[in-house]
Amino acid sequence: MSLLTDLEDRLDKLPKKKHRKILAGSMRKYAALVTEAGASMRDVLDAVRFAHTVFPEEDFAKARLRVDQAVTLAAKLKGRLADDIEDVARKGTEEDVTRLREHANAARTVLRDRWKILLTARIDPHERLAEVVHGIPELASQGGTTLRTLLDRLRRQVTSPPETQALADSVREGLEDLPRVIEGLGLEGEVGEFLVQAAGGAGDPAKLYRPAMRDFFEGHDLLGLLRVSIR
Repeated sequence: MSLLTDLEDRLDKLPKKKHRKILAGSMRKYAALVTEAGASMRDVLDAVRFAHTVFPEEDFAKARLRVDQAVTLAAKLKGRLADDIEDVARKGTEEDVTRLREHANAARTVLRDRWKILLTARIDPHERLAEVVHGIPELASQGGTTLRTLLDRLRRQVTSPPETQALADSVREGLEDLPRVIEGLGLEGEVGEFLVQAAGGAGDPAKLYRPAMRDFFEGHDLLGLLRVSIR
């Protein structure tokens, strides 16, 4: 976003050399700050697009709103400077540039926070399952090493949204692999069979009304594993 290069000719024509120098200094300062904010906004929009491929049901509206606010502010700032070059040295301009940076930082923060909430919500129930499988040998004849490895890989991505499409694809594929990994755990008994069937999309929800099944899922905090869908 180059506000200043468009106005260089007008600066050169100003009559007072000292005043022109002050304005030029202010313009260089703001040019760097605005360029930094613009680059940050582009990075946020890229990250929103990547994150959306992992969670297509999420629009990341708060991050997009911050970007829209910054774009609107930048357009007003550019128009004001085009109308009056002297405005570059006024306090209001500095405040607007500061607000641009604040919007950029806020957009990144709200995106990171929302990403962390979404990914954590998908991982945590499976963390509980891994603990249950480890602690109840009769549930798993093969153990949960594969599940543990996959969860550890996903957990490393919780702190920040993906910065590349390849990384976003890796997270999405990891989440999609979770049901397949559950099927491969070797779960046994009524609960184990239900988990395997549910992982394959064929679990009978009526079984959850059985006291033993209900007590198991509630007692081990595993209800978050289950999602309802209509076939």
